[in-house]
Amino acid sequence: MVLSVDIGTFYVSAAVVAGFFGFAFIAFHVLDRTTGGILQWGIAYLLVTGGLVLTLYRPVLPLLIHGPAAHTMFIVAVVLLDAGTRRETRSVPAWFGVGLPAAGFVLGLFFSYAIPSMPARLEVLLVAVAIGTATTAVRLLRRSRGAEEGLHTALLTFAVIYTVLALSIVLLAIAAPLVGPIDSLLAPHPIHVLLLPALMLFLIGAGMSKLWVHYMRAYAEARHAATVDPLTGVKNRRYVMPEFERLFQRAQREDRLLACMMLDADAFKSINDSYGHRKGDEVLQLLAQRITAAVREYDLVGRYGGEEFIVVVSDLGREDVVGMADRIHQSIRETPASGLRLTVSVGVAFLSSDDERADDLIQRADRALYRAKRAGRDQVAVDECEPDVRRRIGPAGQATW
Repeated sequence: MVLSVDIGTFYVSAAVVAGFFGFAFIAFHVLDRTTGGILQWGIAYLLVTGGLVLTLYRPVLPLLIHGPAAHTMFIVAVVLLDAGTRRETRSVPAWFGVGLPAAGFVLGLFFSYAIPSMPARLEVLLVAVAIGTATTAVRLLRRSRGAEEGLHTALLTFAVIYTVLALSIVLLAIAAPLVGPIDSLLAPHPIHVLLLPALMLFLIGAGMSKLWVHYMRAYAEARHAATVDPLTGVKNRRYVMPEFERLFQRAQREDRLLACMMLDADAFKSINDSYGHRKGDEVLQLLAQRITAAVREYDLVGRYGGEEFIVVVSDLGREDVVGMADRIHQSIRETPASGLRLTVSVGVAFLSSDDERADDLIQRADRALYRAKRAGRDQVAVDECEPDVRRRIGPAGQATW
């Protein structure tokens, strides 16, 4: 009798937890409709709540309700949970998205009416849930491998929760026929020792993990918006300046080579005046793409302001840096941008012993740029201050672009 009361109390607690998360997910979706998967999770948790309530009131409900209805609720909840994780896993719907609930409902009816059997109906439910949770766990594990550090940890935790549930359900499916038939989910039975803790762990752990993943994704998107120029896709000035200062301090500390390029689109104002700002935006986007394609993957490229771009190059000798600047200049000059012939002026400066901060290097690159402008534009000009010959090429100097 005590065990019976404890089991009933546990189901009530689980229903309350599932309902709380369900309404929280739906409220979160109403407040921010861009969060994919939250609505499906809200509905799934409410279905779990409904299935638990039907199980609690099984003795006073018709067989059609407490049998296949509750059975199907749990299966559809698993499918919706899987559907709600597809944004995290970037995958297409699985085959069981339709087949699993349909098969579960048919088998639930079969073992409720044709061959009434609570153990068989429970075994079908366990197998269906195990398939769904195991598939989702594998998908989350695969997705976590290529994610950023914070999102990787959240996805990995998410996958672990799903894996624990899948393993628990598999053990239940194996143990159920061995420990004896179960006539009611509310009756004392050894299977509850694993079933009930696994259910509560999943409801709390998966719910918190889902919210954690969305938080980390929102954080990553906010950080991206704060550091990337939305028009061109390269880093913005807010990101470039602290990063340039860090590279400058490292070069000073370790006597390494450092160079700065300032690039400016020639006669860009005439493009906006003649063709409109939309055409000007297209030109800036293509300009950023050409610059990015001509440098190494780890070189710092940013939009300094307006039609002016900055490139910071570490651990590369003078001739290689000037050669890179020439390639950028020629690639833009020789290929029309959005149907228009475009040229750029480039100023190049190298770190010297007289520089005290990164802005000193920028100022010298800027002066070289304006010297190129005054000399007729469409050319590369190098700052007259020679780089410190004592500086060495760092470990990254052997890389190519």
